[in-house]
Amino acid sequence: MFVWGNNPLIANADGNLGHWVVDCMKRGSKLIVVDPRLTWLAAKADLWLQIRPGTDSMLALSMGKYIMENGLYDNEFVEKWCYGFEEYEKACEPYNLDWASEVTWLGKEDIIAAAKYMSEKPTAVQWGLAIDMNLQCVTASQALCNLWCITGQIDIPGGMITVHDPYNTEVWLPPDPREVFTPEQEKERIGSNYEMITNSGMVQCQADSMIDQLVTGRPFKIRAAWIQSTNPLACCAQDPEPRVEKGLRNCEFVVGVDCFMTPTLMANCDVVLPLCFYPEREGLRSVWYYIQNTNKACEPMGESKDDFQINWELGRR
Repeated sequence: MFVWGNNPLIANADGNLGHWVVDCMKRGSKLIVVDPRLTWLAAKADLWLQIRPGTDSMLALSMGKYIMENGLYDNEFVEKWCYGFEEYEKACEPYNLDWASEVTWLGKEDIIAAAKYMSEKPTAVQWGLAIDMNLQCVTASQALCNLWCITGQIDIPGGMITVHDPYNTEVWLPPDPREVFTPEQEKERIGSNYEMITNSGMVQCQADSMIDQLVTGRPFKIRAAWIQSTNPLACCAQDPEPRVEKGLRNCEFVVGVDCFMTPTLMANCDVVLPLCFYPEREGLRSVWYYIQNTNKACEPMGESKDDFQINWELGRR
């Protein structure tokens, strides 16, 4: 089992407590840890790869190259299920062991050992935000997924199991716009004229088109905005001009829901509803795993309420 850029014993936002890794180790699972830091798991690992931060994709590509060159991949699985294997093989060509060792600060023998572990069945990979949040997020994620594809680790016991979402739907994807709107309605949908992937298979407004509509009022004026637990002026509204602030000022009424008086709330909101903190609320959570309850540790301060209460009261009224 690879624990790659993750330390599940002390932090796992998905709610899956990390003791399961220790349980696997007790049952004899080999453990490979990819982490610049010497964590508790790294100290107990069969192989600790003290990687240079931000070079995860290079490590994965060099492992893929070694696996393919030495015939360690699952030829039957590749032939039956994988698309683009030849292109992937070509893409890995530059990432030889000498180059990868220099870039990742890892010894060649350690990269070889990791590649051999990856090719053994079954092997699973537990990765974390160190992959998701670095500058090479997409390429690193693709490179890791390719490793377990070419080694046939998908949907086997002990490998990369595909699980159902909590609502047991067959596919966890939004509906196709054609199933929701008539052709006439689709023409009026905001952003439907954008030649982008967001205009295919997603019934939602593309972000830039929404901001354009807030600023220009075309084709429809947005009269009100509800800003809940987000702070676009300081975080996600990365435009050179204050278009988001200008657009929100064009609204007739703006409500903010947050724990803090953020710049967005102070600049734009007519009404601010105080939100209580996570330890102050009862609730349910359901993201990647089945539904779980959360129990509050203390009482809310002042007039604050949790998201459930605020939205429920709004809906009732």
